[in-house]
Amino acid sequence: MVNANHYADKRDVYLNGGPGAHAPPWAAGLPDGNYYFQVTDPSGKKLLSMDPVYCREFRVEDGVFAEFVSIGRDYIPIKGNGNGNGKGGNGDPVPCHIPGWEHGQHDLGWNLWANSLTIQLMPYKDTPNKGGVYKVWATPTGFFVGDPNDVDAGYSPGNFHGFIPAHSKTDNFKAKRGPPKPTPEIEICKFEDVNGNGEWDVGEPGVSGWAMYVTDPLDVTNTYYTGEDGCIVIDASVDGIYTIEEETQSGWSISATIVDGMPISPTTTVDVDVNYRMSLRYSVAFGNFHEFRVSGCKYNDLNGDGNFDGGEPTIPGWTVTLYKKNPSDGWDWYAETTTGDDGCYEFIVAEGGEFKVAEEDRSGWVHTSQTSFTFTGTSGVDQGPFDFYNFQCFKVSGYKYEDMNGDGDWDEGDDGIEGWIVTLYKKDGLGAWQVYATTTTDSNGKYEFCVCEGGEFKVAEEDRSGWVHTSPSYFEFTAVSGVSRTFDFFNFELGEVCGKKWYDSDRDGTKDGDEDYIEGFKVELWKDGSLFATDYTDSTGEFCFYELGPGSYEIKEIMPLAPGDYWVWASTYPAGGTWTFELTSGFFKCDANFGNIVEYTGGLTWGYWKTHTGFDSPPRDPAYDLLPDYQMSVDVETSDGDYLVETDEEAKWIFDGAGDYPANCAGTCRSLFRAQLLALHMNWLKFGDDFFGATYIYQSDSYSGWTVEEIYDEAIWKLINEDSDYDFTSFQETLDRINNNGHYDPGSHVLVMPEAPPIVYP
Repeated sequence: MVNANHYADKRDVYLNGGPGAHAPPWAAGLPDGNYYFQVTDPSGKKLLSMDPVYCREFRVEDGVFAEFVSIGRDYIPIKGNGNGNGKGGNGDPVPCHIPGWEHGQHDLGWNLWANSLTIQLMPYKDTPNKGGVYKVWATPTGFFVGDPNDVDAGYSPGNFHGFIPAHSKTDNFKAKRGPPKPTPEIEICKFEDVNGNGEWDVGEPGVSGWAMYVTDPLDVTNTYYTGEDGCIVIDASVDGIYTIEEETQSGWSISATIVDGMPISPTTTVDVDVNYRMSLRYSVAFGNFHEFRVSGCKYNDLNGDGNFDGGEPTIPGWTVTLYKKNPSDGWDWYAETTTGDDGCYEFIVAEGGEFKVAEEDRSGWVHTSQTSFTFTGTSGVDQGPFDFYNFQCFKVSGYKYEDMNGDGDWDEGDDGIEGWIVTLYKKDGLGAWQVYATTTTDSNGKYEFCVCEGGEFKVAEEDRSGWVHTSPSYFEFTAVSGVSRTFDFFNFELGEVCGKKWYDSDRDGTKDGDEDYIEGFKVELWKDGSLFATDYTDSTGEFCFYELGPGSYEIKEIMPLAPGDYWVWASTYPAGGTWTFELTSGFFKCDANFGNIVEYTGGLTWGYWKTHTGFDSPPRDPAYDLLPDYQMSVDVETSDGDYLVETDEEAKWIFDGAGDYPANCAGTCRSLFRAQLLALHMNWLKFGDDFFGATYIYQSDSYSGWTVEEIYDEAIWKLINEDSDYDFTSFQETLDRINNNGHYDPGSHVLVMPEAPPIVYP
């Protein structure tokens, strides 16, 4: 409460808030209110203050001395007690300030630094203590016991002249007076135990302004504050137990207690047994460790580079553990926490040592940064941030489909392909693709890779002969933590169409064993309405089109030049003469065969020859001019008496007779048969030997496969040799078909070339 511990003169002593120039004015720790003060010897038994208690009142406001209340105050002396210096008596007021007293009564000063009042302790008597030690007391007016108008309320154990220790604050000081009695001192220090090892190591600083509570043997507690070097020295003028307790401050923990240079178990309260005969110097040092924080955050390292990039999120709920190294250099569990909603963690550590902070291992995640950090715990020095980065594994998967229609999309019926190779590549530092992993599709066509790192990747399917890609053959992507990728591949197996071309000599649309294949025949493949490819049949009659993609196809045969004026190539198989198909994946057709025949297009009916004899309106056909040289034998006597038709007049007679059935018919339709045979003869005269050499093909006819000449000869023989009852009906139908041959559509002529002629194109 006084401004120093040692004074040259007792008149220099003022109440100013606490001991030492470094103490703030509120250091006395007096609550706001009114107080009395007194001066005694160190034991407190001898009162040294000379004026009445009523004249020693002051007021504390906001923790500082704000007013000396007794200035200008009168008191009522109590007669017989000597409290008025012989002046006044009961009932007569006397001024507290009496001129003539040395230095005046309770002179005032002002602590400019703290803007607080200082109060001189005078007047008081010299201390009987040989060391010149005084004790100043302050007690709340409400706890004073006795009459404040009196100088001395008397001494009794526990009552020091009206001042009760439990309610009082005291402070010792020295003022020179004769030879001093040795007074023990207690040095109290406060240091920051920087490394937390419980010792005051070289370089560890003292802590100034730290409150120390000292309770003396009289059970009076005073507060002192450590100086700039962290220490303060107090007088221990009264032998006995001094209890020294350091202030407890938030964030600090006791780590060292050193008494007279010897460490003891760390405690904030120490008893010092003072005996000036044993020692004049005692010391207490408290070491404190300022708590520090260990902190950091847990990041989802989206690109897997081990660094924080903008937008990378933190991960809540991740376990982080703090370990401390033990004397055996092992690590002991110290504390554990989980990252908060913000993905960050924090430990508060209140001791030194070697520490390690480590993150948990979590399935499906890989570390992209350090998994642990070690550090030395230092008082008040926060550690970190120790950030952890992890990359979450992801899948690259998809299916390999056979794209049946080749549209590059999945459709009903597009099934997965088993055993297809899929490769995952990663780009290296030089920008080149390196194989990362390879797999094959399963029975459902599925593939899958597990990737646990960032970077640039490419997934690609194999190229397989005979197959084409209908979707991209590879996909590039940048890996993102925890983001799986799906890429499907679609492929189309190229188709193949082959066939053979044969000479269908019997026109039945079926390749018979004795029918030959045709070499050099031109075949065109059309796709989606446009010519796509051309091929020619080989020596075996075969043509092929390979590596065909999806689409609508048509195979057309291109007919070669006819071998003469009355010949034409015709198709016998397939119906319509073309193949059409929709080509899907894996389409293989090896039987796109073509049957062909060369047809004869000549031939005129007996009705034509009847009307073109020149006796009717149509003009006469010049073929009649050949009759005299190429007569036809008949079974009836002609106009000149023979059995030969050799003029157009005789021809007309035959034709007209056929119209008079049954006049000239000996058998069923014999006259009509005779007319059909004459027409056959005239067709030979008109069209020549090609007509006679043609083969007659009509599947249900017994003469099918005969040449026209063979049929002609057979007809002459039957006409001459068969009796009148012979039925010519079916035979005349044969002749009728042959004569009518020129009127049939291509592909339907009944006269054909027996063997394929050489193939000639323009």
